[in-house]
Amino acid sequence: MRGLRLIHLLYKAAVAAAVVVMAQACEDRFPDGAGNIPEGMTSISMQMDFMPMAEGLTGGRAETGKGDALNGIADLCLLFYDKEGNLLEDYVYYYNPDSDKKPAGLPDGRFIHGSGVFKEVERNPDDASNGKLAQDKSMTGTLNKIIVPYGEYTIIGVANLGNSVSEKYSEATTTYDELFNNADNDVSTVDGLRGLRLEWDSSCLANNAEMFGCFTSGQTSIEAAQFFSMESLPTETISSNGMEVRSWLRRAASKVTIAFDGTNLRDNIWIHLKSATIMDIPSRCCLGRPNTVEKAGELLNGNDGDGGNYGDDAQIIDYTNGHEATDNDGLYNTEWTTIVHGRKYPEEADGSHLQDEVSLFFYENMQGEGKDKRQYPEMDGDTPTGDVKDSDIKKDDKPLGSYIEVKAYYRSRDNIVSNGNIVYRFMLGKNETTDYNAERNYHYKLTLSFNGRANDYDWHIDYNEEQGIKVPIPYYYVPYIYNQSMVYPVTIVGELEGELEAEITRSDWFPCTEDNPGVPPAGIEVYPRNKVVNDGPWHGFLSLRQAPPDEVERGFKAAVGGDKYNYNQSTSKYNGLPYNQAYWEGKGDPAINEKVNHRGHRFYNVAKTPTTDRTDNANDDFAKDGTYEVSTTVKNGVPHTTFLIPLFSREINLIKTAGYRGNNPYIGYYRYAEITFKAKIKGLGNQEIVAKVLQVPRIVNPKGIYRSWNCTDPFNVHLMHNTTEDGSKPYEPVKSSGGPWSAEVEYITGGGGWLSIGGNVARGAKIHGDTGSDIQFDVKFLSKAASADDVRCAVIKVLYNNYTCTHRIMVRQGYAPVAITNNGVKWHTVNLEYVTTDEDNGYVAHEERYPRSEGSLFRYGNLTDAIASYNNQMRDRFKDYPESREDFILAPYAENKDKTGKKWREIKTAKSLNNGSARDFFKKAKLKVGDTECRVASQADFQDLRKECDFGAGILYGDGATMTLTEVDVSEGYASYVDESSRQSRGMRGWFVYNVGKDGLNLFFPIGVAGHGRRKDGSGKSGAYYSEDDKEGVLRYGNRSKLMPDGTGHFAEYRPLLYTMYLQNGAVYWTGEVEEDPKNPGPTLISAWDINYTTFDFNTFNSDAYSLFNDTDAAFIRLVED
Repeated sequence: MRGLRLIHLLYKAAVAAAVVVMAQACEDRFPDGAGNIPEGMTSISMQMDFMPMAEGLTGGRAETGKGDALNGIADLCLLFYDKEGNLLEDYVYYYNPDSDKKPAGLPDGRFIHGSGVFKEVERNPDDASNGKLAQDKSMTGTLNKIIVPYGEYTIIGVANLGNSVSEKYSEATTTYDELFNNADNDVSTVDGLRGLRLEWDSSCLANNAEMFGCFTSGQTSIEAAQFFSMESLPTETISSNGMEVRSWLRRAASKVTIAFDGTNLRDNIWIHLKSATIMDIPSRCCLGRPNTVEKAGELLNGNDGDGGNYGDDAQIIDYTNGHEATDNDGLYNTEWTTIVHGRKYPEEADGSHLQDEVSLFFYENMQGEGKDKRQYPEMDGDTPTGDVKDSDIKKDDKPLGSYIEVKAYYRSRDNIVSNGNIVYRFMLGKNETTDYNAERNYHYKLTLSFNGRANDYDWHIDYNEEQGIKVPIPYYYVPYIYNQSMVYPVTIVGELEGELEAEITRSDWFPCTEDNPGVPPAGIEVYPRNKVVNDGPWHGFLSLRQAPPDEVERGFKAAVGGDKYNYNQSTSKYNGLPYNQAYWEGKGDPAINEKVNHRGHRFYNVAKTPTTDRTDNANDDFAKDGTYEVSTTVKNGVPHTTFLIPLFSREINLIKTAGYRGNNPYIGYYRYAEITFKAKIKGLGNQEIVAKVLQVPRIVNPKGIYRSWNCTDPFNVHLMHNTTEDGSKPYEPVKSSGGPWSAEVEYITGGGGWLSIGGNVARGAKIHGDTGSDIQFDVKFLSKAASADDVRCAVIKVLYNNYTCTHRIMVRQGYAPVAITNNGVKWHTVNLEYVTTDEDNGYVAHEERYPRSEGSLFRYGNLTDAIASYNNQMRDRFKDYPESREDFILAPYAENKDKTGKKWREIKTAKSLNNGSARDFFKKAKLKVGDTECRVASQADFQDLRKECDFGAGILYGDGATMTLTEVDVSEGYASYVDESSRQSRGMRGWFVYNVGKDGLNLFFPIGVAGHGRRKDGSGKSGAYYSEDDKEGVLRYGNRSKLMPDGTGHFAEYRPLLYTMYLQNGAVYWTGEVEEDPKNPGPTLISAWDINYTTFDFNTFNSDAYSLFNDTDAAFIRLVED
């Protein structure tokens, strides 16, 4: 196992400052090969090149700095030593750009000042000491009129020895000061100068920029690097005119940059980086000889000696981005720089080591060769023991070496759940194995490439988990969709004694944000939680057991004693418990399938033995409830037992009349739950932890991609979400922040072959995306359908947030009617636009051209006065009296837009014409579409959809739309009255029905551009909460015109999710006749079908559309054919 690999140990180019001295005689040229040294003086011109850094291994009071922090030249001394190694004091030259810095007593002729002497030039690999360039530019300069006698010399250049005022130095000095006034060693000899001890200044990085070099003719950077290890420096004879001497000056310091690579990291691992620092750097360094630390007292260890905190002398690279540790009780923050699978940092350069990247600097520390730095598991034969080989050897047996330390917080959901602080350490050197020489003038490029789980054997990783119960943190994400399953990992670190117990102690029906879970957000209307009658987890979205195979229609069926379960009444109970709580706790009525195992309490054991005979109903039936998996491993001698526990989102309807749903009704918000886990661990006793669960917001964009039979336009899926409920902000990309994502064709008709996603054609072939990435891929229609009568459908399944959350996208090619249920009835794909009559007074139906068109609104019993969709725009929502009595343009809009329309009361209904006796008008109406006889879909037809199919709600894109849109008014704004070239890219909100038993055959029911597919009569109800104060023809989906009140006759305290019903989106579709509800016979009548887009319901609509007001409402119509 490899947890971390430093793959870029690039030992390439050393940085030295090359000073090239070009000698020009001021006298006549001597003959070449004269063999003697002339007498007299010569003027030489000295070019100095400052060696670019070579590549090596690939803040606070103690600074970190950008990578070019030590590149400048503050000042420089040129020193000439005779061949015996003694300083020629009369030939000391000093350069400082500031003319005021002339040393006292130094003759004017030997003080050089002024700007422009040094400049940056491009470098090539040959300029680096090892041929591997790490710095593409460095300084070069020429000093002219250097007057010296002809002779043999050791010529040395020293730069940047001076100090700025800092916490270490109370006054500024120059290189000249340090050499001739403050030097510990006598610089009058070459040996004395080379042995000069530099001191690291932790408080001022610029004070550590010292450079040293020796001049020779024809010198290369490789030769310059070798001078430091030579016993004696070479001499150079100045004996002829035009002679050149050159020196590459090398810094005493090196730098290291750190990059991170998650390419080989497993999915479901998060490494939240906190800091990086360099530890045990030399406090002193020889100016001109190899520097080897020989005792611990010469190291600056960066530690304050108290609890592992860094001291004042530490250089720290901060990866927290200014955020305190606030997540998981202050252990980390998700805003810290985080590495996940596939991610690199720095991201700007794909994780590379830029020359100006923030760096850690240090003096040379040559510690030679040593043991292999890599870590391996201790083996017992061929079996790992769980321990680390040589774990008792500190610092790879190089106690005086320098090393990098990276601190982070580690999270894992990779089967074995693990969370905690983690430290990565690496000993510096020129390779990743046995070299411990941190040589001067190098740019060490350290790339921490995380492998596997990134907390196993490899390099030096300090990660010791505390024993206890480990759960995913900070949250575990579950899907917004009803009746979905996911696997929740729980790891017991330590020896488990007995069982693991889980109990859902909280499961909210109301919304929250990710940043503030469990608290209703400010700015939206939410019914007060403390007023909800008998609130508890039974009203929430989460279950430990899967839903019964047959939907329990709670709210309709008779209870013991004949009392109907009507959740509007607080007296509805079974065995003394409100009936939804009774069902949750497994104490419900067995006569209506409400006697089940406890939905929110369960036990798990290593042997996977079903729990039985518990009086609290927390028993197991694996076939009905779902089973779990268990595995045990030993790590570092400690047992790790991992339970993979199934979790479930609950049914589409928990209580029909109350609006409680397993599906998240919120587009912009999460819902929150808590699971309390309990276990007994040997040596620790009883342990307990609360796991936090978030149900993600609904994704509605896109939800469907439709094409005509002969249209093959591709579509780029880019999952979007909205952070508001009212659409006041644009859609934003969904990021799979909880883990990686995948997409696949889940169901497809005809065996497939006609559709591809991300290049994959085969059903079940997955494409993948990394943690934190956008969910985006191409959908391509590979061929046309056979004919206009051919229909092909598919369902694309997207899993995100570590594959625990599901989003489905409906795909269809061809708009011909299809039998989506087993009764053989063929559903038409588009809504009805208008109806005319033929010569025999028969009805001729004219349907919309595309499924995205919402169609017209019809009052009950009147097919020939269709209220055109042009009247039903967003601007028309909730229009007040008297505007609602203005003329409505009748369909077809293109023909009637310039004609006088009809007022609401002029659009007669079967009820007004027949005194309410025509309740079966739509059932009797026969309509021709072409040569085919059709009818209005009946309640039974809709009921078959509900029984046999599954559902989704969101935005449909059709022909001409090739990408997901973000602006709300266009992504939801498809309208047939808009110019075709403008409307085709737009989408429409609505309800999807799909049948997995028929390979994903699907239908779409639009709810209209305004999101309110209904016009209400409103007459005769002035002042009532159900009315619009006698306003007629109001475009509003909900019955109510205000917030639902509580108290007698209103019941908001029993159905808080319907508290804002007056604003909720949805549509009403007429059914064939106004008839009794077969589930609840008696006075209750069903007049239409109800699609609540907001609270996610597809259900019967009582007689309100027909008879709540004095006359009927207007609703959509969908035709079917037998």
